[in-house]
Amino acid sequence: MGRSKEASLALFSLSIDYFDATSAKLFTIREALSIFGNFNWSNSFVLLVESDCSLCVNWLSNQQVVSLAFKILIEDYIVRSSGLKWSIEYVEKLINSTKDILVKSGISRSRPLV
Repeated sequence: MGRSKEASLALFSLSIDYFDATSAKLFTIREALSIFGNFNWSNSFVLLVESDCSLCVNWLSNQQVVSLAFKILIEDYIVRSSGLKWSIEYVEKLINSTKDILVKSGISRSRPLV
């Protein structure tokens, strides 16, 4: 966890089974929302989610463009995140090296890193 005057950074890595890349990234975002929402102070702060999946960012930013296959999952995110202040931004894969390290280190992890 890193901290500055304006922001905190929380890193986590969980084993989420075998999914296609888009589903895995959506489940990771859902986990971030869940972790953030479980803190009693979460309504006092804004969660900034960064993702290198442009589909996820587009779908969560504009539910009108969601693929039918993911529509129910995205609607679930909206319900889960009601009352939370959060936003999502696209980050290029080359910039997101921390995520790459967490993914590679978590492939055979039996316990979550939270």
